[in-house]
Order: sequence, then C-alpha cells, then structure tokens
Amino acid sequence: MVESIEKMLPLRDDLIDFTLMLFKYRDSVDLDQLHGFWERMISFTFRPEQVGTWTEVDFDNFRFFNYELMLYFMAIFPTTDAHAIGAGAPPLPLVRPGKSTRRIVSSR
Repeated sequence: MVESIEKMLPLRDDLIDFTLMLFKYRDSVDLDQLHGFWERMISFTFRPEQVGTWTEVDFDNFRFFNYELMLYFMAIFPTTDAHAIGAGAPPLPLVRPGKSTRRIVSSR
C-alpha cells in the first residue's frame, strides 16, 4: 500500500498546484465543479460493483490519498480569497456507502 501511495504523490502535488493557481488567478470559482470533483474522488474509496473479490484494505491507498488531499485543500482554502467565494454556500452533502449502492446523505 505504501508503494501505491508513493506513486500517487506526483498527482497529489499537481492537484495542489492546480488548486493554488485556481484560487490565485481566477476571479470566481465554480463550487459545483469542485463539489463534483470531490464526489468523484470519494467513489474511488469504495468497491466498484463489477469487483467480486476484494478485502477491506484494497482501497485504503485511495482513502489515504483523498484524506491527505482534503487536508491540503483545507489548508489552502483559508490562505487564499477562496473562503470569500464559498461564503454563504450551502454545506456539501456527505457521501456514505450503502449496502448495495452509494447514497448521498445531507450534512445538515
């Protein structure tokens, strides 16, 4: 798993650089696109329906990657003007796995 995480480091660094540039050089940021990005990233942490044989740790590398990326994103957000962009925005829903399908659960 550690080797897999290390292979994802360049991608993590590119996403961090992209996020920094996005909030630095854009006057407005589409929060719906960011929300969609995070929803797609979360889908990698669960077993795809077509996978029949798996263990609980098979997707831990993606869980770690998403967790670390979210920490970086939360560290970047207040250091830019991005926090003003999201002011007054409704809370993003939490995604939790269902027994057979994934469902969106409101964070309120």
